[in-house]
Amino acid sequence: MKFFKTDKNEFEYDEEITFKWKTINADKVSIRPFGQVNPIGEKTYKIKDYKNPYLKFEITAENSIIEKKASETLVLYNITYQN
Repeated sequence: MKFFKTDKNEFEYDEEITFKWKTINADKVSIRPFGQVNPIGEKTYKIKDYKNPYLKFEITAENSIIEKKASETLVLYNITYQN
């Protein structure tokens, strides 16, 4: 895992957040809740959640040849919920 980051650590309802990631030597990469993604990429996601105090996003990179996995989790805090 080279990096997994967003442009914001907090969000409000109906706000867009951009995720960026880069993995090395991975043949299978997925981000929960998005599903399978390319090993290097970017995705903008509109947050429609106001009921939870935070949201978790997890990236998992796998190299099936050497049977190794790496994962990383981002936690984004919901300003709308807090207010």
